[in-house]
Amino acid sequence: MPDHEIVPPHETTDEALCRILDDLERYAGWLGRGTSPKRVRSDVKELRTLVGGDYSEFQDGVQLLIVDIGELSNSATRELLQRRAHLLSRVASRVESAP
Repeated sequence: MPDHEIVPPHETTDEALCRILDDLERYAGWLGRGTSPKRVRSDVKELRTLVGGDYSEFQDGVQLLIVDIGELSNSATRELLQRRAHLLSRVASRVESAP
C-alpha cells in the first residue's frame, strides 16, 4: 500500500494513528470478556496515551498489542485487529525513520 494511502495528504501522522486506534477500539469492543480480549482493549487504550510522544515506546506497545491479538481465539475479528495493528506499526515506523 503506497504511503499516501496510509496517511492521506490532509492528515497528520498523529491523526492517522488516532484514526487507526479508533478502528482498533471498535473491533476490540466486539470481543468477549475473557482475559485476552481485556488485554487487547487495555493495549489499545495505552497506545492512545502514547500518540504524539516517544514513537519507539509506541512501537513497543504496538508489538505487545500484536502478541496479545495473536492469543485471541481464531475469528474474523482477530483478523481485522491484526491488519489494523500492522498498519498502525507501519505508520509509526514512518515517523521513526523520518529525517
